[in-house]
Amino acid sequence: MDGPALHSIEALLRTLFDDDGLRRLVRHQRGGASLSAELPGDDASPAEVAFKVVEVLDRRGRLDSAFFNALAAARPHRRQEIEAVKVRVLGPAEGVVMPSVCDLSRLPRPLSPHFRGRDAELDLLDRSWTDSRTHVLTIVAEGGAGKSALVSRWLTHVSERGWDGAQAVLAWSFGGWSDSETSSAELFTDEALRFLGDGQAHPHATTRAQALRLAALLRSRRTLLILDGIDSLQHGPGAPGHRRGRFRDPLLQALVDALAAGFDGLCILTTRLFPTDLQAWTATTAPVLDLKRLSPRAGTALLRDLGTHGSDEEHHQAVRDLDGNAFALTLLGTFIHNAKKGDLRRRDELDLIHAAQRVAGAEVQRLLDAYDNWFDAAACRLERDILRVVGLFDRPADGPAVAALRQAPAISGLTESLLQASEDDWQWALSSLRRSGLMIEPPTADPDSLNAHALVRAGFGERLRTSNPAAWRTAHLRLYEHYLSAASWQPNTLSEMMPLLHAVHHGCQAGRRKEAFEQVYLWRIQRGGEGFLWSRLGAFSVELSALGRFFDRRWDRPAADLEPTAQARVLSDTGFALYALTRFGPAQRVLEAGLAHYEGLQDWNNAAKVACSLSNLAQTLGQLRQAIHWGRVAVQFAHQGGAVPRRINAITILADALHQAGLDDELASLFQEAEGLQIQHQHEHPLLHGKAGYRYCDLLLGRAEWLVEETVDLAHIPAKPAVRAALVQICREVLARAAYSLAVAAPGDGPVAQALDLLASGRAHTLLWLLTQADGDETSAEAYLEQAELELASAIATLRRADRRDQLPRGLLARAALHRLSGAAHADTDLDQAQALAANGPMPLFMCDAHLEQARLRLSRGYPDAARTDLVRAEALVRETAYLRRRRALNTLSGRIDEAVLDERLRLDESWSELPSRDPKTAPDRP
Repeated sequence: MDGPALHSIEALLRTLFDDDGLRRLVRHQRGGASLSAELPGDDASPAEVAFKVVEVLDRRGRLDSAFFNALAAARPHRRQEIEAVKVRVLGPAEGVVMPSVCDLSRLPRPLSPHFRGRDAELDLLDRSWTDSRTHVLTIVAEGGAGKSALVSRWLTHVSERGWDGAQAVLAWSFGGWSDSETSSAELFTDEALRFLGDGQAHPHATTRAQALRLAALLRSRRTLLILDGIDSLQHGPGAPGHRRGRFRDPLLQALVDALAAGFDGLCILTTRLFPTDLQAWTATTAPVLDLKRLSPRAGTALLRDLGTHGSDEEHHQAVRDLDGNAFALTLLGTFIHNAKKGDLRRRDELDLIHAAQRVAGAEVQRLLDAYDNWFDAAACRLERDILRVVGLFDRPADGPAVAALRQAPAISGLTESLLQASEDDWQWALSSLRRSGLMIEPPTADPDSLNAHALVRAGFGERLRTSNPAAWRTAHLRLYEHYLSAASWQPNTLSEMMPLLHAVHHGCQAGRRKEAFEQVYLWRIQRGGEGFLWSRLGAFSVELSALGRFFDRRWDRPAADLEPTAQARVLSDTGFALYALTRFGPAQRVLEAGLAHYEGLQDWNNAAKVACSLSNLAQTLGQLRQAIHWGRVAVQFAHQGGAVPRRINAITILADALHQAGLDDELASLFQEAEGLQIQHQHEHPLLHGKAGYRYCDLLLGRAEWLVEETVDLAHIPAKPAVRAALVQICREVLARAAYSLAVAAPGDGPVAQALDLLASGRAHTLLWLLTQADGDETSAEAYLEQAELELASAIATLRRADRRDQLPRGLLARAALHRLSGAAHADTDLDQAQALAANGPMPLFMCDAHLEQARLRLSRGYPDAARTDLVRAEALVRETAYLRRRRALNTLSGRIDEAVLDERLRLDESWSELPSRDPKTAPDRP
């Protein structure tokens, strides 16, 4: 057998057995006495023993299939890893194609080798994997019900069958609701892309673009993807009804949507709350498995497996008292076996039955408290301290971090036992905790790491924090210093950034929030004003996770130990991140608090910046009166002390809000003022450009589009030279401004400004196509139509890549109008997408525009009554939001619908008048 194969076996054995275990393994082989004589003496290191064991067994020809089967029998909870090494060393069974890439290292392992009552669920997983119509399977259950254990057991079965044709297997755990406000799919996507062979850097390809690239790689082979604990990326039970269960993370939402639409494989999701984004797919490609609680019979079998004794009725009652929660039953069974000699009748001493609140978390916490007290009484201090160390982390504790905590000097009240323990004592304690279900087996990638269920981490961590706050702070300080030293100064990738992000968490827990903010977050992570996390990595969710550490109460009370300027920065950065993630409600509250802080500091430039964001956000939410108010505030602050670009931005934002509200009196003077400032600021670039330039173009295009809509019969336009000349002039000016803006764009302007320039140009070319078509100039009309389609498609693609869902409906609605006017068949697709985005925002102004466009489309197809329904909905939104810019469109469309209805009635009357005379006694009634 070659060297790499022997090395793989050696590494596996070292994770399965200690020194004595390795020697027993050899003794139990055929001819074990003579084999043992070849092993080194007791003074040899574990590494030397493992090396010699593998060398001896290989030389004697004992490293065969039977050897690996014996290992799996001895360590059934590690069967999956053993099988993987077996296949890697001996090759797959004949006719079996093994996965080319496989990584299950991040999936939580079962808390107990005992598994009961899930045969039907295992069968459903098998059917889903083999059914080509099922792309996504969501397993929904409460915390501790056994979702991860079910998936892990099924994966063991699949691996024993040679993976059933899977070409890639990838698992990832998001950790459930341990920190649901700040969890993110960005690190997963970054790692998954590298795992599947996309090693290229894509610094500006954010969210949707990354998700679609990952989906394409997953589709390129038959893939089994497991995403465990996605509830940390969903809106929880306390969210408003329309958001509850929806994905908070846009990246995960885009990925799952893409896989549900088509996928040669299976994506398994586990969560506590059904993701409502998948509602449309549940009857077809994305079914749901509602994992029920264990029945009294299955729960009783589990308890007896764990070593309890008593009558069946006593066991059934215990299962009912814990609502059949598999995790709580596992902890109860192991505790009764260890501390109460297996006598289930003594469970009453835990005071579980009369708990005030019947939820799994409350019951589990009582069990954890009981364990903690029992450890003290039984002098099991090492086990207790290991669990408290695990409680320092909001994630699995990696090996190097654990080693840092085990170094001298000891942390009083926490790590003395860890330093005093021999390696045998340490491994024995870990083995005992894992058998009890309190800890999880480590992944092969980091065998020295420590992990436990999120409820266990939180429970023992809180116990340490309240009983020994000094040890809590000292331990976090050591971890803070450890991660700072482990990280590069200013990392360039998300994976390299993780040690600094961990340092922020531990520094804040250690009482070093001011230092963690100023020296780590501000300079090493964000690189000052560069905003590296979002501007270069597009990692808004990760940024939000880091910012969450600097709040005393999320998201409205920044840490009191931060400087006032830092508190203002934390609030404004948090507001921008929430806004980018379309979490509009929290973003609005945080930005308002940030504005108040900047106003108190008399930092007028940053105050104007935040007020501009508030105005844009209010407009997105359809609060136009508020948008105008914040626009005026932004202009006031910008004039007090803002830089010229900030003043230009504030003025055009106010003008845009007034434009949407139909208040046109100030618009001309405001845009003239903004352009005058632009000439002063950059005389070589005298025209407004970027987003400010688009706002002015939108004003011009709005007037032109209304003129076209008023002229119902475009054939009459050539007979109205004044109208035609005005339209052409507007289009030419918009095209010139858009081309100018694209030409002078700076690298820092970002993709949104580019997309808006393309959108303005596409809308102008649409109008020119209509005009030349009315003139009968087919050649020019065809060229304008082709250019409009190209520019609108490019604008939409750019907005999708930037994942700007607050801007994407603009492009979709413009292209839907073009398709309606040209008779193309794609108008419904763009319109449906725009309506879905507007509804999910919610973004009422876009929803109003979508209803108006839907009414025009239905009217053009000869359905005036259906068009009137959409018109009524649009009119209600205009009244609700004061979106008075659309009054003319409402009136014009209403008149056209009335005319269409009247025409239809006249045609009916004419058809009845042409019928031959009939006997009134036998003639049917007119409708």
